[in-house]
Amino acid sequence: MFKFDNLGKYPEIAHFVTNREFGEVTLEGGQEKLAKEQNIEAKQVVVIQQVHGNGVIEAKIGNLQEGDALVTNKTGLCLAVRVADCVPMLLFDPTKKIVGAIHAGWRGSAKQIAFNTLKYMQNRHMVNPGDVIVGIGPSIGPCCFEVKEDVASQFEDKYKTAGTIDLWKANYDQLLMGGVKKKNIEVANICTKCNLDKYFSYRATGDASSFACGIMLL
Repeated sequence: MFKFDNLGKYPEIAHFVTNREFGEVTLEGGQEKLAKEQNIEAKQVVVIQQVHGNGVIEAKIGNLQEGDALVTNKTGLCLAVRVADCVPMLLFDPTKKIVGAIHAGWRGSAKQIAFNTLKYMQNRHMVNPGDVIVGIGPSIGPCCFEVKEDVASQFEDKYKTAGTIDLWKANYDQLLMGGVKKKNIEVANICTKCNLDKYFSYRATGDASSFACGIMLL
């Protein structure tokens, strides 16, 4: 599994990015599969019905909720998002002991989901964004995310290059705008479409299989 160097420095959290070898992570059976890997109960893995928006959910055990970002200050809850080209982000505030997980497709990116998540963490948990550590995970890169004008028109010109959009940069800039320090952001720089041997990519194959990114306070 892929892990971020910056998040890996903190023993009070566990985090992961699964890969093709781990296998597909579905909404229905993903909790059990991830729980087994993390040696926890399935109910401790919190997932959401991802809707390609900018909604942020306070994680809790129980009914499936709609949204595209999860946040918690509770130990033992593994926040997991599923992706197959969309941009996953994992967040940790080592001062307030808050974790978050974001699923940012192009729609969510255009709707400022990374920025919204930071604002939620500030308002709900009194987080100082300057303390937040972020990992931007494997996802479709600027090399391969070809779009038509209806999608391109929703992004500033600085994110466009010859018919493609740079979702990594768009979300990176949202994090900076939200107050995260450059030194606290790690970008995997792994394009899922270019690395089909390791990750699932809907753009490359048309297959809806997904991998997962998760984070948990221990």
